[in-house]
Amino acid sequence: MVQPKDIVLVVSLGFLIYDLACDWDDFTLCPKPIHKWLVVSYLMIAGWRLMVVLVSLISDTATSDVLINLRHENSKSRVLVSFTWLAVPSVAAWTVLGSIWTWEMVTSAPDCMPSGMHLAFLAVWQALCYAWLITNLLVGKTAW
Repeated sequence: MVQPKDIVLVVSLGFLIYDLACDWDDFTLCPKPIHKWLVVSYLMIAGWRLMVVLVSLISDTATSDVLINLRHENSKSRVLVSFTWLAVPSVAAWTVLGSIWTWEMVTSAPDCMPSGMHLAFLAVWQALCYAWLITNLLVGKTAW
């Protein structure tokens, strides 16, 4: 079932993508395409949540229980849950790449970001990505 927090997530990520699009050309001085990394990471998290909500809708399972139940009766649910779990290593690799790019940017071109707010948010987003990964690892440990 779609919950208010899902709507807030989609609207928030949509706004963040819009904000990046408005400043897109201002990122050209950065040694790595950190703005593209941000957009892809937003889309990865939104896509992951969409899969969880879809499984919940087609299996009548609460969204909070979707990832813990690996034996859904519906084959579509099982496939979507598998894809959801396969997304975790992809998000992990993307997050590490973003950390490397962020470090390189901060050490070699700290003024390439359009504003200090963008840099601060980049640090917060990195922390949220790692928190997401840790949470999923703990849920995965419970599910297995």
